[in-house]
Amino acid sequence: MNEQQKRTCEWTQTEILEKDLGSTWKCSACNTVEVHAGRTMPYKYCPYCAAEIVKFHKLKSVKARVDDKDPMALEAALMWLMRTFPGSFINSSGELILDRETNVYFNLKTVSNLTDLRCKVIEWVSRAASKTEPYGNNTKQKIEKNIAFQTRMRKGINQYLGTEFNQEEWLYIYTYLGNGVNRPLCERFVDSGYDLNVIRRVKGDK
Repeated sequence: MNEQQKRTCEWTQTEILEKDLGSTWKCSACNTVEVHAGRTMPYKYCPYCAAEIVKFHKLKSVKARVDDKDPMALEAALMWLMRTFPGSFINSSGELILDRETNVYFNLKTVSNLTDLRCKVIEWVSRAASKTEPYGNNTKQKIEKNIAFQTRMRKGINQYLGTEFNQEEWLYIYTYLGNGVNRPLCERFVDSGYDLNVIRRVKGDK
């Protein structure tokens, strides 16, 4: 694929790849789904991760933006989130349990659109991805378990959002957006495609 054909999903910021032009389309946001569409694209978004689908035809793209309030898009995004955190489940209280052993979870009752879901993930998983020590820190073995836990949480949240933030960056995000402390700023951060400069400008950081 040449540079003219390359496109990026505006929702996950990951490159959307074309496979077998004109017949099969592959979304690299989840890297597992192929949409067989011929010359027409029946889906506005990937049915597994809700990433935007881009159709290539003679070096031109036709983009179909995901409706943020489309319940089908939200359901697809939730399915993808749960795939990035193996073993996750929704309990009878409407809470999404991402890690049973360490009780990493958030409530889905106030999630009504894709932006809500992404904000919830950032607000309630960023701590686990950066500083949570659920196993204590008084032995080498416990410290190693904490590191493995944080690494697993970062892998899941980065995979879901399509980001590559490290521990230090997730700690920065948690400091200003964690626990729902600033939802308006969190929404701006999501809308920007997860640009850390959105937070830095507001907080006066370089």
